[in-house]
Amino acid sequence: MIDSVRYGRTWKRLLQLFSARFCKVCSIAFIALFMLNFGRPASSSILVHVHDSWENRPRKIRSFHYECTIKDVRMVSTAGNVDPFVGHANERASQESSPPLVSYLTFSMDNGRFARTSKGDRWDPSTASTVRTRFDACFDGHQYRTLLDESSIPFALGAIENTDHPGEQLTVGTTAIPFLLSYSPLRLLSSLGYQTRRIVEKDVNEYHNGVECKVLEVPRGNSAWEGLVYVDSSIDYLPVRFVASYEDILMQDISMSYKPNESVGWVVSDWESKYFGRTGEIERSVTGHVTAVSINKPLEDSLFKLQFPVGSNIVWDKKDGKEFYIQNPNGELRPISRKEYGAMPRSGLTSSGNGRRRWFLVALTAVVAAVLLTVVVQKRFRGRCS
Repeated sequence: MIDSVRYGRTWKRLLQLFSARFCKVCSIAFIALFMLNFGRPASSSILVHVHDSWENRPRKIRSFHYECTIKDVRMVSTAGNVDPFVGHANERASQESSPPLVSYLTFSMDNGRFARTSKGDRWDPSTASTVRTRFDACFDGHQYRTLLDESSIPFALGAIENTDHPGEQLTVGTTAIPFLLSYSPLRLLSSLGYQTRRIVEKDVNEYHNGVECKVLEVPRGNSAWEGLVYVDSSIDYLPVRFVASYEDILMQDISMSYKPNESVGWVVSDWESKYFGRTGEIERSVTGHVTAVSINKPLEDSLFKLQFPVGSNIVWDKKDGKEFYIQNPNGELRPISRKEYGAMPRSGLTSSGNGRRRWFLVALTAVVAAVLLTVVVQKRFRGRCS
């Protein structure tokens, strides 16, 4: 009898202990799940469709190559605007708006490799004239390279960085956003700091270019930035407009148009990007038109391997510091000091072939002069003898 009472008490204690620990574990699990889902909206049918479309988009597109024409207009910029990235008023003086600048752009991607080339004019307010500019950037999966060659600088500027990720100038540039927003919206928004897990569908639809669109709100961390993404259900819920606001003031507005594509359904055909000042005035307008596009077609490896022109001044950003080089005609990089960097004039960018051509012309001129001098001397000598 006594033993049975002891066993009964023991089992009762064990049961109480197990129950207490089980409740504790369940409470911790509940709190963890609550924290993971804190701030997430309840899933709706629209958000499910959007998520599926945006997740599958990069899986469909293995490679792309766009060729475009760009028209860039800089508006009057006003001093005293608050720069939301810096947090204080900028001190830019008012400038006359530039004439429309036309450039040509190519943007390519293949299995994580990227390449972009932009050729055209840049407005120089100091001289009130256009400057011929070419900018190249590429990422081959291990190295990010850029090159700026401009008629206003005495040397071409190159840069090298060993990395596993492409640079921001390549993937978050003004002209790259429309392509990346149509290729992988989740990846682009995340790279810009937006919290894609906290996307919320607005209650009211809005029209864009005559089409009724769903509007999604995307917060950007704990900052005063907020993004709105307009999606069109008729084209697989792809973004047709992206609006960025800072403290409820419109700062960026990108509109995109698509055309059918047999490989992936839809591809970008045209876009317009507008950028606004702190007081709401438009400061810049960039419009683009796609002239050629290739989807899931083999791309040449040379697109993703940037070659520096002879004489280019190059900065190689390494883990232990920056190193400086000049591109030699033989394809090798010659180390130089920080003082020597940028000292070579544009006339020094000529290749060895051009240098040999100059020496050949000098030698040829000397030979011709020597022959003429010999003829003149012989004529005089004969005249004296006669």
